[in-house]
Amino acid sequence: MKLGEFMNLFAEFRASSWNGWREVLARISGSTREFYAVVGRGAGKSRMVALIACAFATREYERAPGEYVYVGVFGPTKAQAAITYRYIRGLFRSVSQLEGLIIGEKAHSLELSNHVVIEVITATVASPRGRAYALVILEEAAFLPQDRSVNPDVELLRAVRPALARVPGSLLCVVSSPYARRGIIWEAFKRHQNNEDGRVVYVQAPTLDLNPTFDRSAVDLALEEDPAGARAEYLAEFRRDIESYASREAIEACVIPARRPSPLLAARSPLWHSSGTYRQLPDRLCPRYITESASAVAISWRSESHGREQLLPSLQFFFAGVQHDDIEPFIRTPEPVQADIAKAGLQTVDKSRRPVGAGKSDNEQSVLV
Repeated sequence: MKLGEFMNLFAEFRASSWNGWREVLARISGSTREFYAVVGRGAGKSRMVALIACAFATREYERAPGEYVYVGVFGPTKAQAAITYRYIRGLFRSVSQLEGLIIGEKAHSLELSNHVVIEVITATVASPRGRAYALVILEEAAFLPQDRSVNPDVELLRAVRPALARVPGSLLCVVSSPYARRGIIWEAFKRHQNNEDGRVVYVQAPTLDLNPTFDRSAVDLALEEDPAGARAEYLAEFRRDIESYASREAIEACVIPARRPSPLLAARSPLWHSSGTYRQLPDRLCPRYITESASAVAISWRSESHGREQLLPSLQFFFAGVQHDDIEPFIRTPEPVQADIAKAGLQTVDKSRRPVGAGKSDNEQSVLV
């Protein structure tokens, strides 16, 4: 049964106010494997993913004897995911033929007679392991922990995708109102906004486009009081006012897409030696010390005896991934580097103050800037 047909089982979804979502669901086909909905607050996204969960949970799946197939609801917190779970449970209870499938119910899970379990599960990288998922719902994905967390959002995706791959016809369903321009929702926007191929469906829409019954005056008031916040909350636009130190545009302007460290540069990049001359880095150290620093802006190190960081600006020529031929004259002429050392306040470079990769004394700490 298609999702649009399944939607008609429920009286509330037959109302014309759900027509916007009906058009969205029509885009999800049997070949769709990932669905991203970046929509405004109050648009009905949790209701829709609850409907999708019911549809997937009532299907029959091939499984090993004793195996269960899961529908998992993840969220930034278990309480957040439980909101969607309560919608799912309510939908099952509202239609007698669906209610008859329930053979077990706990606080955060439903067990069905077709050996499908619907559950609220903690959003950690370990939680999905060992399960086969027909459907994974990531609620409010823009607010999942990101790269500074033990369980970053991208690692959660990497954990659930193999579990989904075990079930033919499975679906990853990621929904959220937008927030900062980072994380899995932002990456989905960049990759799929104008590049939909059927396998991935990406939807981005304001609250009122999908829920015309929402209080328009509340949206207008929010836009007047806090334009940046309201445009994210109700117009489904990513925020630009909460960037980190540098704006995303500034960072991306400095990035060459698909650039990789040059093996030739890595093999022949020199290090400054205590004698004031260049020394070729041993081949066995190149992968560790050169290629890992290929995207660095500059290299510095801290010496506690001098109490300040020492920066060699010209070293960025060696670590920025430029072609070897472009810097060949620079490698053969150390005078510019000596000038940079002088500007940094160093008259000489002794053994206790060597750059990253040349070894450190006990009172030194390498710093990558």
